[in-house]
Amino acid sequence: RAFSKDMRLAIPEKTEITLANELRGFESTSQTISFGSQYIVAIAAAISGDWIFSEALLLELQRRIGKTSPVRNRKAKTKIKPSDKTELQKLVSQRLAEVCLAHCHWSIQQWQKNKTDTAMLVRAEVSLENHRNVMDRVENHAYWINKALLEVSLRRDIVAAERMLIKCRAAAINDPTW
Repeated sequence: RAFSKDMRLAIPEKTEITLANELRGFESTSQTISFGSQYIVAIAAAISGDWIFSEALLLELQRRIGKTSPVRNRKAKTKIKPSDKTELQKLVSQRLAEVCLAHCHWSIQQWQKNKTDTAMLVRAEVSLENHRNVMDRVENHAYWINKALLEVSLRRDIVAAERMLIKCRAAAINDPTW
């Protein structure tokens, strides 16, 4: 159900460009469909467990959406509300945060299979920092717990990990994990 709802937000339901060769309407519609298509592929990759590909697509899409502002022409009739670009931005940010955290957890699980190779932990840390950046650096307990675990596993820095867990307490006092 959630996937279906996301798809309806990502791709316009109906678009009409009333004037022949109305390039602005066509450009805007093409851009919206391009964004939506990339979003759908990224979510499909996430559903299939391809966290690397999904995260890369969503990061690129977030960058593209932020750089462009499709021009809506009054003569182009579409069922998309003018605020839909903002809705898609919110949707991309939300899913990107989820995918980054899932990628972090997946990378940690892969590292646990062969603890001699820390490359997976480095990848986990990159995804965790991407998660934090997408969340506009809002501190949350999931970030601090994972960051503390990575601090111990990558750098053997228990003191730093303890400080991070204390920050986790401030972010979620009712969460027993800290």
